[in-house]
Amino acid sequence: MKKIVIGVLICVLVIGVLAPTAMAASYDDYRHVGTYINGEKVELARASLLMNNTTYVPLRALSVALGATDVSWDDGTATVLAPDLTLIVNTKSDYIIANDRYFYCPGVVKNICGNLVLPVRIFAKFFGAEVEWNGEEKSINIITGSETITYGDNYYNAEDLYWLSRIIHAEANGQSLEGMIAVGTVIMNRVESSEYPDTIYDVIFDFNYGVQFTPAYTGSVYQEPDEQSVMAAKMVLDGAREAGEALFFASTPYCWAAYNRPYITSIGGHDFYA
Repeated sequence: MKKIVIGVLICVLVIGVLAPTAMAASYDDYRHVGTYINGEKVELARASLLMNNTTYVPLRALSVALGATDVSWDDGTATVLAPDLTLIVNTKSDYIIANDRYFYCPGVVKNICGNLVLPVRIFAKFFGAEVEWNGEEKSINIITGSETITYGDNYYNAEDLYWLSRIIHAEANGQSLEGMIAVGTVIMNRVESSEYPDTIYDVIFDFNYGVQFTPAYTGSVYQEPDEQSVMAAKMVLDGAREAGEALFFASTPYCWAAYNRPYITSIGGHDFYA
């Protein structure tokens, strides 16, 4: 059976935690948005904001309103502790960690006058909630659920994570996070294609038309992956994608794909082809 992993990558959360530095814009430069929880209006120390047609919410205030027991800041990292939820956001990272699941969200963490902000829907997802938007009133209603986001140990398939992290490490070790995710994207695109095998392991070790991935032939795929390779694999399994619909990549322009498949883009040390 073909296994398709769908991850939600809409980063939506505003963090009301003091940061060392603030952006130049004033908090009041943005339109404030009314915030409701289960239909009841809540007054937050920092209001939710409307920026570029996206609603952002204050982390500290809204997390506490949803049951968080602690929101702390340490050396650029905000940590939210709530029943059955640990949420970690770093202002310099392109990802958010929720219950040891890694969500690739480049460029969405914002600092508005000492308050970290993200769009609202992923925030709600972390808490197991839903979001309703009222366009007339310019307000959001957060409908709480019974469970927070599933823990990584229960969400990630151990075998998929094992092999995906190893092929990412073997092919893209030392490259940027974006480059690692792009390599993982090719693996998942093949898993989801009817032209290739249906599992990550079988895609990596597919020799039906010759060697598809050199590390599977040389044995470097068996090397222990570094921490970033494992993180990149988790992001891919949670829906992160780069390089579009690419099915091939190569580190040299003098390869079969370069002459026979449409070029898509170059990321890190690889060119990607459809």
